[in-house]
Amino acid sequence: MDRVSGEQWWYGSGCTDAQRDELVEALASVDSLPVRTDPARLDLALHTPGHALLAEIHRLHQLSGSALKTGLPGVLPPQIAAYSVGFVGEELVGAELGGLPFGWHVLHSVPVGTQGSDVDHLVIGPPGLFAINSKHHRNGRVDVRGDAVFVGGAFQHYVRNSRLEVDRVRGRVGSLRHAKVTPVLCFVGAQVTVKEPPVDVVALDHQRLRAWLLGLPATLTTEQVTELFQDLRWADTWAPAVPAPSSPAWVAELARNLDTEHHIASQARRSSKVPAVGRASRSSARPPAASGRSRTSQRPRPPGRSRRAELQRVAVTLIALLALVVAGPRLLTAMANSVAKVAATQVPPSHPTVSAAPNARLGYAGLSCAKTDGAGRDPGGNTLACLPATTGSTRTTWQYADPYLRLPTAVVNANCAPQGSFGREVISGRVLKCGTKVASSAPRWTPTTSWKPN
Repeated sequence: MDRVSGEQWWYGSGCTDAQRDELVEALASVDSLPVRTDPARLDLALHTPGHALLAEIHRLHQLSGSALKTGLPGVLPPQIAAYSVGFVGEELVGAELGGLPFGWHVLHSVPVGTQGSDVDHLVIGPPGLFAINSKHHRNGRVDVRGDAVFVGGAFQHYVRNSRLEVDRVRGRVGSLRHAKVTPVLCFVGAQVTVKEPPVDVVALDHQRLRAWLLGLPATLTTEQVTELFQDLRWADTWAPAVPAPSSPAWVAELARNLDTEHHIASQARRSSKVPAVGRASRSSARPPAASGRSRTSQRPRPPGRSRRAELQRVAVTLIALLALVVAGPRLLTAMANSVAKVAATQVPPSHPTVSAAPNARLGYAGLSCAKTDGAGRDPGGNTLACLPATTGSTRTTWQYADPYLRLPTAVVNANCAPQGSFGREVISGRVLKCGTKVASSAPRWTPTTSWKPN
């Protein structure tokens, strides 16, 4: 039983209903263990990172369900891709916050408005409260110049939005009004350059977030932190609207796959060289020669100027060749070492068990399928097989034919269960194993080379 909320958990099939009623009646007479009187109250502490985004992805997916049954490509709403990118960003930030020690509390997807707005992560700890806004810009460039944030050169209202969220949080802090609430902009996967930090907003990379939080001085006692957490963990403390329920597990996997496809498409667009419209070549931009006068009749340039330019070109070429001869062996050695290191940590090769034809049925991993469907393929070209959802189950779903792709996605150093299970890293694709280095510590994901496909 939860000492504060009165929420109850029962274990053991031998406990009858009559025995439970007697035990609840006995516990109700003890003042220090109050029985919960409002079973409909929703606990935000049960939210996982990206809870609100997953709920929205699930809702949009259900709206397009009739079109998905036809197997036609391109029927998913375009908003799902953006929500999927945001979910992966919140998941990575949540994994980083999951490593905070005892005495810290984290709430995810905290509703702060009536129009669906929420705080991605609310951290409650000895230094105070932190409203963290996750922004996922993989391989992007972020420049912070005071209140102006530029992503790839485009201005974004990130600082203003963070301040609005914090104002709503401050209005619901409860009895501990003196607790400091700090807005944090946490960028994921981007190259962040803070040329001028905002006055009251912290901007940093998500990999530095946990170390930054632990380095702050304590301003709250343990009792104050606990009181704040118990006040803010309930959904009705923030907004009258009831948050959406948890989404099925396949929704998170679908979001991760869509994020990967979005990244691949973005890389392809960046690498393609499309000539700018209306940009003419230098030769075509020259005006035609005047009537009765050819180009060869134009006045030639002074010979001295052409000779100097030619000498400069020869000198630059000789310097470049000399630098290549001197530094070439070192560059080749460094490149060979780098390739060797990458090869040592490369994703294990695929082992497809079902061969799909080019015209195979299009499907999505985790969605239901019929046994007669046979082999299929996902939008990324990966081979799918229609297999039982679980051992002994009569329900069949699309699953990756490659055993490696069937591994659950994971994050290095994040908590995991059960021990001995395997997973694959979200970004690099390395195989991870759930285990502990010290017997007393919690199991975490660590890189491994011991995985072998079934």
